[in-house]
Amino acid sequence: MNIRVKINANLRPYVTNLAELPQGDIWEVADGATINDILSMMKFPEGPKVMALLNNMLTKEWDKPLKDGDKVLFTPLAGGGAGA
Repeated sequence: MNIRVKINANLRPYVTNLAELPQGDIWEVADGATINDILSMMKFPEGPKVMALLNNMLTKEWDKPLKDGDKVLFTPLAGGGAGA
């Protein structure tokens, strides 16, 4: 199945195998693949914490099977706020 994957530019330096990943936004993945599977494909280290948006909505269900045509965005956790 095909999904659209975006990796925030601030995270790209932490992806150790960026050159080995599919080029472009459309990735072909196995049926039943999850956000955790995509994260594993990126060989993302234990460094910065990330959050995932699935079809433009923040999700914590990283083990839920993705569907053909889904969009996944990985972005760093935001910090700050009042008094920061």
